[in-house]
Amino acid sequence: ADGAVTLTASGGIATGGDVTTTGDNITLASATTLTDKVTIRSGGGNVTFASTVDGRQYLTVIALAGNVAFGGTVGTSRDAATTLQGLFVSGGEVDLGSVFVYGASSVLGLTRIDLNGTTYSSREANLEFAGPVSLAAGVSMTSGQGEFDDVTFSSTVSGRQSLEISAGAGNVAFSGTVGTSLDAATTLSSLTVSGTVVDLGSVFVDGSSRVTGTPRIDLHG
Repeated sequence: ADGAVTLTASGGIATGGDVTTTGDNITLASATTLTDKVTIRSGGGNVTFASTVDGRQYLTVIALAGNVAFGGTVGTSRDAATTLQGLFVSGGEVDLGSVFVYGASSVLGLTRIDLNGTTYSSREANLEFAGPVSLAAGVSMTSGQGEFDDVTFSSTVSGRQSLEISAGAGNVAFSGTVGTSLDAATTLSSLTVSGTVVDLGSVFVDGSSRVTGTPRIDLHG
């Protein structure tokens, strides 16, 4: 489309079609249900979902340097019929509520990723966060628990909140500092991590930190 796109419906939006603009904003202003796999490309414009997104389908959002914001839960719950099949999001700043997917979830935020929800879950695959992560609430993350169902952070994690991660037989990897510094406003409240191999950089928490790695924990901070 040439120009901004806004979709709204009093009974909710049901869509199985792709949306593309050449640098303009895309807004889905009502609760959205995916009826087929959907790709949204803004060419650098912002992409906003004002409410919930669900449906057992794949959702891809590519905003380049534009921001991506989800105003409601993505995927309903861990075992719902409307849990998303998979999620890929790429943008400048990405704002996410709780996310429930059946397959993989990959989120790339060039400047930051704000996690505003409490639960991030994959039923049978991995969770990936590529970019600095900021926690706005206490967060629980659960991967599919299988051998390759990893949870990975490519950069820092911060926010005066608790973070709990369970990867089961999968690995957990933090490539950047967790909690900024000892007395920062963004020091984590607490950290609990369990997985097979756990890779940790420096960690700063106000409360407890418990890390379980079977067979090992690699400390590179």
